[in-house]
Amino acid sequence: MSKSPLEFEKLVVFLLEKMGYGGQVKNAGQVTKTTNDGGIDGIIKEDILGLGRIHIQAKRYIL
Repeated sequence: MSKSPLEFEKLVVFLLEKMGYGGQVKNAGQVTKTTNDGGIDGIIKEDILGLGRIHIQAKRYIL
């Protein structure tokens, strides 16, 4: 909970890559800009050409 929203988004993208999303694509994960991103927090390319993509929306709830 001590991470900033941007750090949290980077962590989520990193974890998904480590779980195998993006396969063998080098630098498959990308965190989008912080504003005007259409609600998408990150993108993972699933193939070399970048045609297959996973769009990520990371949510952090404080209880």
